[in-house]
Amino acid sequence: MIEFIDRNLIASLNIKALPEPPLDLEARLSLLLEHFREHRCLIILDDVDRLFCSGELAGNYTEEYREYRELFRRIWDTNHQSCILLLSREEPSEFAVMLGKNSSIHSLPLDGLGEGGMEIFRAKGLSDEDRWDYTIDYLGGNPAYLESVSIAINKLFSGKVAEFCKYEELFLTEDIKSLLDHQFRRLSGSEQAVIKFLASENIPATIARSIESLSLSPADVGNSIVSLVRRGFVDRTETEDGALFGVCSIVKQFISQL
Repeated sequence: MIEFIDRNLIASLNIKALPEPPLDLEARLSLLLEHFREHRCLIILDDVDRLFCSGELAGNYTEEYREYRELFRRIWDTNHQSCILLLSREEPSEFAVMLGKNSSIHSLPLDGLGEGGMEIFRAKGLSDEDRWDYTIDYLGGNPAYLESVSIAINKLFSGKVAEFCKYEELFLTEDIKSLLDHQFRRLSGSEQAVIKFLASENIPATIARSIESLSLSPADVGNSIVSLVRRGFVDRTETEDGALFGVCSIVKQFISQL
């Protein structure tokens, strides 16, 4: 991580040159945080999920990138006038605790597109606007999925969405299947069991039904559902009777083919 701080943060922010001999990690962090206090900086880090383990619950750092936890913690715990924006398919594991302790930390889950999805279809020149809502909902409003399906609709049905919707199996394009397969392979064993169960349900399920139906401990079910929600792989809906958990139609179709 020292190389990352030197090349991507200290160098890009034009912070004064490091003294000789080179400073250790703690000294570099102090130098960086001092700059954040003195100057208003916006740091955007994309693909943060690459720091995390595959096959474990969401947001657990790999051994190679474990020091990033200290970088983020120091930035979060220090008073300064700068902002760091993390773009990730997974939240860091410590994030939920930090949200409750520090009002300057915020999480903004990105919901699926609604009207924005229609704009994608409009830009692609698709017809049968009365079927757009159904198609967008089936794909969970995911912009990458909408782009992929738009191409398929144009190539297979000359832009006629109603014709495309007659064949639901066509929704799972190779691009979408590849993206979902990559996400699924990152899940822990308990997460895979939970999402398979939720995908088999006709309606969203309660935590109680999930625990009753799965051969996992209540703790494993609960932790897995929380992790899947944090990954954006499972939707959480609040009702008068409690929270319900489910997956969108395209994920159900993908799971059914495993």
